[in-house]
Amino acid sequence: MGIHPGGSKYHTAAYRSRSRLFRPKTRSAERDFEAAVSTAFFSSEDVATVSPENQADQMQVASSDINHYLVNYHLTKTVPWFKTVMGAAQDSWTYGIVWSEQSWLYKEDADGRVVKDRPQCRIIPVENMRVDPACDWLDPVNSSPYLLEIMPMYITDVIDRMTEVNIRTGEPEWKTLTPAQLQTTRRIEHEEDSTRMAREGRNKRDRMDNNHEVTAFDIVWIHKNIIDVRGIDYIYYTAGTEYILTDPVPLKDIHPDGRNYVLGNVVIDAHRVNPSSVANLTQDLQSQANSIVNQRIDNVELAMNARYLVDRGSQTDRTALSRSKPGGAILTDDMDGVKELKSSDVTRSSYEEQDRLNVDFDDVAGSFSSSSVASNRQLNETVGGMNLMSQGSDTMTEYQIRVFTETWYEPAVRQILRLIQRYETDEKRLAIAAEKAKLYQKFGVDAVTDALLMQDLTTSLSVGFNATNPQRRIEHLMLAATTVAPYLQPGELNRGELAKEVFGAAGYKDGLRFVTIPPPGEEPEQPPSDAQVKMEGEAQLLQMKIDDAERDRQFKGELASEEHKRKVFELEQESELAMIKIASQENLTVEQIKAKYQINRDNINHDERKVAVDVAMKKRDKDYDPGQRLGG
Repeated sequence: MGIHPGGSKYHTAAYRSRSRLFRPKTRSAERDFEAAVSTAFFSSEDVATVSPENQADQMQVASSDINHYLVNYHLTKTVPWFKTVMGAAQDSWTYGIVWSEQSWLYKEDADGRVVKDRPQCRIIPVENMRVDPACDWLDPVNSSPYLLEIMPMYITDVIDRMTEVNIRTGEPEWKTLTPAQLQTTRRIEHEEDSTRMAREGRNKRDRMDNNHEVTAFDIVWIHKNIIDVRGIDYIYYTAGTEYILTDPVPLKDIHPDGRNYVLGNVVIDAHRVNPSSVANLTQDLQSQANSIVNQRIDNVELAMNARYLVDRGSQTDRTALSRSKPGGAILTDDMDGVKELKSSDVTRSSYEEQDRLNVDFDDVAGSFSSSSVASNRQLNETVGGMNLMSQGSDTMTEYQIRVFTETWYEPAVRQILRLIQRYETDEKRLAIAAEKAKLYQKFGVDAVTDALLMQDLTTSLSVGFNATNPQRRIEHLMLAATTVAPYLQPGELNRGELAKEVFGAAGYKDGLRFVTIPPPGEEPEQPPSDAQVKMEGEAQLLQMKIDDAERDRQFKGELASEEHKRKVFELEQESELAMIKIASQENLTVEQIKAKYQINRDNINHDERKVAVDVAMKKRDKDYDPGQRLGG
């Protein structure tokens, strides 16, 4: 709100004529946080991802594909999810916590036609929820012995609930009360609730405390009570604290999954059920910043339009004097009875103090504004300096988003998933989900059954650090993809999901319209990765070296064979020449010399064989043992 909080000095009579400017720095930081939340959660087409707990279980895989479509359909078509998430983020940032109830909304008209059949997520004002302050701060919803929701309802809606018949019991939903009895619950403990009045402005009337001429449109307060009795939760409704509308029944009979509430936050305070809000952490800094600004404005106005000392008895036109009209005339009988009060101009210290307060505020709130840049002149003169200044605020904002995701977003979506698994009966919607998931092509199943829907699944959201900076988000995503790609087999990298994240970070919600993904079984051959190309090149180079070595060996073998043949030929030629020379000396022909040498060679071979036989006979006689032969 653009007003000073209650109890501020600017609401007193002393500041009625002074500067009362309100600079909504807290509201500006809160809007920055909302913008970061919208960027982180709604940049891609899918607002949530449903995956199986066991990837090897084909039934869970098929169920996850169907429920993934159904969850994203409801959160984008039937549930005002964007406003719901923005409201939850705003509550958690401003008040420190956000309460929500997830339930299935089913309603028929008078003719029995279904007019509403969808999940709903209802953000509850923080002042309308009660839990035990001594409950476990890690899980207040389930550890508190009681949960109390105070619901404002029109009297006509309460009367409708009294006449509606419960399908399960066949009796009216609520017990009958008269309008006069209901009127007594109009103002009980809710008169001028401090949280609601601070949200709506103290000068406005409490919208929940209206009074109409038509009594049916008056607001009454209905209490929804969940009480733990010996480990079993019971639920019942009361009108205020005076009248019981329903008898206590086990909560499991109404909500099979138990307490359907979620409590989220953006700041974690250990051992505190209601942690401090960011707005609460920055309120003193905003108050001081506004004080300095207003004092400086007063000083500037005094320096430009000075005050005067006027003698009480002098006849001076005080009205004209206070108007300080350029070119105007001031009538007076006593020139010495009017004296100007000089005011010194604003010093530089006031601007420097404001700059330091702005920086402190941004540090606490986790925002990054132009005032932070102006306050760090030397650092922001470089691009690197700008990145350093924005990095800290981005990290703080992303941390707040991560806390919000872990404490509220994913638990709320998980409850909505369970509601869809339990209550979704629209045959057309289920058929579309089966077609979108290619149920028959992938798993050979042509019908969506309860057993198929009610599988153990998990919900997640790809929100991490750098989620608020699209450029760094894409850079980190591509770095991760290129790092892991060499270790994946062709087709293991989900190119569709990668394309959605990249185009979503670039601002295109439906990124798949830019990419054509062929159906399973028709995947084209994946181009080899850089690592595969490198390995294939090294293998080819090694094979070339082996082939070169083999060719070199064969070449050398051929050279050796030719050299051997050449030497044999030379020896034969020398032998022929020697025989011709001998034949000429002994007056014989060459054939006679060859015959003579052949006889000598045969004699030599015969003598060598004879010697070898004699040696072998002697060795046999030496190794012969008559005893062995007889024993054998």
